[in-house]
Amino acid sequence: MEIAVTYSFLHKFVFYSLALLFFITIFVAISKFLSLVQAQGYIYKLLSDVKNNFISPEAAYYELEDYLYSRLWILALCTTLGPLFGLLGTIFGIMISFHTMAQQGTSNISEVSKGIGDALIATAAGIGVSIISLLFYYLLKAKADKIKNRFKKELADIERRRKV
Repeated sequence: MEIAVTYSFLHKFVFYSLALLFFITIFVAISKFLSLVQAQGYIYKLLSDVKNNFISPEAAYYELEDYLYSRLWILALCTTLGPLFGLLGTIFGIMISFHTMAQQGTSNISEVSKGIGDALIATAAGIGVSIISLLFYYLLKAKADKIKNRFKKELADIERRRKV
């Protein structure tokens, strides 16, 4: 009976952790997308500051880069942690299956298959969280790269006009 209580806690810990990672992924992806949509106003401010010599082009570039790539590390972290929590759930599920076989023998296949089923669900959930996080990470990074490259061109135009 002691292992059942422990397993219940471990089972909940793994699945709640995966659910938390999923919601963090969705929240960060939405907030970062909205941030990138509103980046145009920030770009105009930076370009205006560069034109008025309030800030150097290099400093403006690095400031924009910080703005564009902020919070993307959270998606990368969720991409990494998802499969690890899934693997942890897999290990717990298999441990419970072996513990059940050791206690009750192989005659109670429903108890053994419950642990294996939970292990497979944990693996699938971890991989699912990772796929979603990775997808959002690369989509948002591509959008940020595109904005950054446009900003580079604008800075180059300002520098070219200054030299003329």
